[in-house]
Amino acid sequence: MDKFMANFHEAADGTLLVDWNEQPRFKQLAGLAKRHGRIPDGWEITFARHEEGKSVRLAVRLGPLPEWQTRVLDAIPVPARLTDPNDVTQALSASDTFTIQGNTARHRALRLMQALVEAARSEGFSARAVIGKKLNWSGDVRRDEVEFATGAHRFQLWFRQPIDKVPHEPSERETTRAKRGYLFPDFDEVPSENLTLKLEGQGEQFWASSWSDAAPEEEGPRLEDHLAQVLEEMKLRCNQLTAAQEEADRVHDEKERQRRHDEVLARASFRAAFLTEAMQEQAEHWQEARRLRAYASAIRKNVETDRSRGEAALEWAREIEQEADRIDPLIQGAQAPRIPEPSYTQLQEHTPRPQW
Repeated sequence: MDKFMANFHEAADGTLLVDWNEQPRFKQLAGLAKRHGRIPDGWEITFARHEEGKSVRLAVRLGPLPEWQTRVLDAIPVPARLTDPNDVTQALSASDTFTIQGNTARHRALRLMQALVEAARSEGFSARAVIGKKLNWSGDVRRDEVEFATGAHRFQLWFRQPIDKVPHEPSERETTRAKRGYLFPDFDEVPSENLTLKLEGQGEQFWASSWSDAAPEEEGPRLEDHLAQVLEEMKLRCNQLTAAQEEADRVHDEKERQRRHDEVLARASFRAAFLTEAMQEQAEHWQEARRLRAYASAIRKNVETDRSRGEAALEWAREIEQEADRIDPLIQGAQAPRIPEPSYTQLQEHTPRPQW
């Protein structure tokens, strides 16, 4: 354990790079360090994937907790009575599918939702009741939810009510029947006074996706104590989703910028290659025209020294000179040709390849 913690202080940035297969052992060491109080207050040990070329290693880091984990949240006040219910609370209160049973638990759930809706709206969220949402194809299982939204981000929140088992109090009739051998249940199932809030929506989880009342005997936090964290969870997820979208947009814009830059280079390369090829082709035609004219001239001289070849040879010389005139770029008015629009394949052939 001492060696494990000492390694962090010796490592750069408090980060250990270890073999990926060592993950179970190092997570066990981190758990032991936390259990035995070896991690400084306000710090944590985290694990991340670290790529080095084609190899993957595990980065184990000892560092301060992120700011969101140390932030002190202001409590959300819950009204003692619903004197001015908002539209969401009114819709839930009037719904047959708002399944919280028992007057005390039902009224408390409405007060909790009233407080959360008002707090969320003050933070820029919209909120609306979704009554009787179908949970299966037949629609015979439904629940009421509250949808919170900001921008493109949406979250659904709903209550669940556990069932408690309480010792069965036999009636006089059951006691009489028991004397004749009939049995009665040891426990009764009754809706709990304790409630659970469930959150569903986009983004990765930060604090939690479910909050519950602590059992009375545990003397732990109640949902009233969790409301600020519920709202904070939605805000954290929104921030993370926004940051992820901004990064995706940045990457997309960078790729698009690179694509446009590469296209400019590809078009310039295509133009240069096309003109170079045209120059060479014109020069070859010019030289070929000169060669043909020289040949035609030689034929004429040959006819002058050998009249027996006659008119047929001279006709052939004229045809050769006509071909020379046809291909000679100087006669055609030598100039740069019109550069055509390159095809996709041609652009790809001239696009710079990344250097690895």
